[in-house]
Amino acid sequence: MKNIIKNNECASICAKCGGECCMRMPGAYTPDQLGLIPGKDEDNAKIIASLFPNEKQPIKHQLALDIGKPSSYTFFGEYEPLSAEELAMHDWCRGYVVIPAPGEYSCKYWDCLRGCKLPFAERPTMCKALVPAAPDSDGHRFCSSEISLRELSRIWAPYQDLLKTVDRLSSLRRHHENVYSQCYGKNDISSEMIMFFLNNKKDVWDYCFAVFEEAEKRRKAEEAERLKQESNPLYLALKGAGF
Repeated sequence: MKNIIKNNECASICAKCGGECCMRMPGAYTPDQLGLIPGKDEDNAKIIASLFPNEKQPIKHQLALDIGKPSSYTFFGEYEPLSAEELAMHDWCRGYVVIPAPGEYSCKYWDCLRGCKLPFAERPTMCKALVPAAPDSDGHRFCSSEISLRELSRIWAPYQDLLKTVDRLSSLRRHHENVYSQCYGKNDISSEMIMFFLNNKKDVWDYCFAVFEEAEKRRKAEEAERLKQESNPLYLALKGAGF
């Protein structure tokens, strides 16, 4: 998506808002904003891996799922009719997108006094596309956007296998550190890991737990063999003799 979005900021409106949008969920980046190109799996894997480093480092990005659901937001005014293809798909709105990491409030870059801390040019595309509107007589805000959530879902569609793999790796690392360490011996998510699962069409958790269980079997077998040897009278005699 290469359309240039002109600066549509209106400080006098946004200052009174208090972050109605930003406090719910950060706006999403678009793939081209991150340097992703359809079909360039290896290059894309390197870029995505760089966005989700060792969790001990400052986190700048996160993955969001189902952002395209009609119930996700109300302030975008989603009236775009579904295509026949979308109507035939039960999960047309299910998809991963990349958004800023959570901060003290909802968005890492949101400040309740200053608003967005990012310069306009550096903000996620969805944030730049959101055109502020003053509240109506009932106090409701109906900000508009140059990009619909359904369009966003389509834009990210070619990258779903890539993002799902990263999400599975990240959640495995977070919830089952022992399993993750047994498989990789490090905390980083590398592009090589991502490409392995993309090329082999394996589920991250199924594969890693199988590797972990196999390693546990070997460890238990080695331990049993060691105990067997240590209980051997000849072994004990030799050990007692200083051998």
